[in-house]
Amino acid sequence: MIGLGAGTLTCASGPGETWKFFEIDQSMVDTARDPRYFTFVKNCVPDLKPVMGDARLTFAREPDGIYDLIIVDAYSSDAIPIHLATEEAMKIYKDKLAPQGMVLMHVSNRHLELASVVVGIAEANDLKSWVYDEDSNRDDEYIYATTVVVSAREEADVGKLASSKQWELTEADENQRVWTDDYCNVLGAVYRRLRDGE
Repeated sequence: MIGLGAGTLTCASGPGETWKFFEIDQSMVDTARDPRYFTFVKNCVPDLKPVMGDARLTFAREPDGIYDLIIVDAYSSDAIPIHLATEEAMKIYKDKLAPQGMVLMHVSNRHLELASVVVGIAEANDLKSWVYDEDSNRDDEYIYATTVVVSAREEADVGKLASSKQWELTEADENQRVWTDDYCNVLGAVYRRLRDGE
């Protein structure tokens, strides 16, 4: 799990599962641990020891081929970590995946359209992608649209999700340049969000 946030997913692990959290910001860890704000960590993993540092670097040091699921959840703020959404970053994620593993990227953002970016970097790494996009129509209540992209080597790797009506198998836009460590187009992501009226 890249991005601890409030610690919600510390309560998601099932029997026999081991989850590892990667976080760059110690203040996020302190806030997630503080029961005045959130109780997920306190109730589910009180001895949480996240890997601290830039996840692009710390996660790259993990062994190859061992992760069944990699979750990247770092895109909801106004300042996004672009270096976690490039062709080279996706190669790192792919290298760390177990044979039937998948990468889930939560890319909900009020200002940027990032699903197509993730689909592009996944396809550049020979991964297929499914996009989940749901608008709550409750922005006035601070409940915004949810956008998630799951990428995997084969359709079978995502199981029932592939046949779900809520998830759409999506191919990269051939007119949209793939983000790399040397190129990104944040203004294009802003434009697509404005263009689509979201």
